[in-house]
Amino acid sequence: NTTDGCQPYKVAPCIRDDEGHSSCSGKKTEPNHKCAKKCYGDKTINYKKDHHKTKDAYQLTNITMQKDTMAYGPIEASFDVYDDFVSYESGVYQKTENASFLGGHAVKMIGWGEENGTPYWLMVNSWGEQWGAKGLFKIRRGTNECRIEESPTAGVPLV
Repeated sequence: NTTDGCQPYKVAPCIRDDEGHSSCSGKKTEPNHKCAKKCYGDKTINYKKDHHKTKDAYQLTNITMQKDTMAYGPIEASFDVYDDFVSYESGVYQKTENASFLGGHAVKMIGWGEENGTPYWLMVNSWGEQWGAKGLFKIRRGTNECRIEESPTAGVPLV
């Protein structure tokens, strides 16, 4: 059970204490997890009203990722997650040499930049604001780090 909603991830939400230390559980959730389709907390949103659809989706490249984001807003990207990513807190993420593969994950790309000469994509993770840099992370751009540039996708909303 979780108070963060319905998140059947292999990596549970991370908890950060008052001193800034984080701890994450790699415990697997049950394989046949059933989403209750209900919200936790003070806000309630009707599931059907909050459910959005697209009429079309299309692949992007690392060049069109930037153009599409400037023109239309955030896009989706999938990438390979390694055990060192779970404890990410700041900086531009680059997989360490001996990191172990955990699985795939999808995230929202909202921007890009450069930090100390290293180009990066700015991403929003779904593990909560307690993880990473308030739920965000930077991943090296232009090198297909963890296959992040392999299959970015955007959608045309059904309006």
